[in-house]
Amino acid sequence: NFLFVVKLKLGVPGILYANIVAAAVNLVMMFPFTWKFLALVFNRRLLKEMFKFGLPFLPNGIAYMTIEMIDRFLVTKYLGKDILAFYHANYKFASVLLLFIVGFRNAWQPFFLKVSKQAEAPAIYSKVLRYYLLAAGGIIIFITLFVKNLLTHHYFNSFYLLGKDYWLGIDFIPWIILSYFFFGIYTIFTPAFYIQKRSQFMVLFTGAGAIFNILCNLWLLPEIGIWGAVVATVLAYLIMALSIVVVSQKIYPVPIDLLKSGILFLL
Repeated sequence: NFLFVVKLKLGVPGILYANIVAAAVNLVMMFPFTWKFLALVFNRRLLKEMFKFGLPFLPNGIAYMTIEMIDRFLVTKYLGKDILAFYHANYKFASVLLLFIVGFRNAWQPFFLKVSKQAEAPAIYSKVLRYYLLAAGGIIIFITLFVKNLLTHHYFNSFYLLGKDYWLGIDFIPWIILSYFFFGIYTIFTPAFYIQKRSQFMVLFTGAGAIFNILCNLWLLPEIGIWGAVVATVLAYLIMALSIVVVSQKIYPVPIDLLKSGILFLL
């Protein structure tokens, strides 16, 4: 990015080139570890099964990206580009928890598939939920208490992490982080749909969240301004979390310790 955007001044195409180079480097570095697992074998039955399981994740991914990105377009339409910059500057600091959740999800999927054949797998998933509530909840509490101090502190008497013009939006950050907290709960309850091979249900949860997010933005942005986008994001992820918990418990029950999990959640 520094080379293409800053040095060569290629603008937006430079970002694309940087991503292509990064992906190529990733491929080259991973190949020595993966080549031994590759073989030229065609399996029609497996291909059909993969398409049946994998294709529903396409609309699911589109719905998720809608939740993540649609508010940018609607904020620009209703409130203008200056307000979008103000909103986005604070939104990016909420990505701390999202990075944690993405890292967790990358480890979670191979883990829950590995233990899925074990009789105690549901109990293990329940324990992971409690650990997540403890860890993610701790991050939320820390950021809520100290984010304003961290972003408004004058470091070495020379710079701020967030420009003064954007300080009024710091109050958004704990709420956006709370929405990612709900996304983590959504992630923890995905094993049911992998194990039972019912991936077609996934788009129902993200789709409901996406539709609700759009409707909330259209309704609230003209009424309460930029806070409308914040509220819409939190409620969209909450709907995703609640809906997947209800459905997953019907097709693959996990014995949730309501007392311990409830205390951690409320805390």
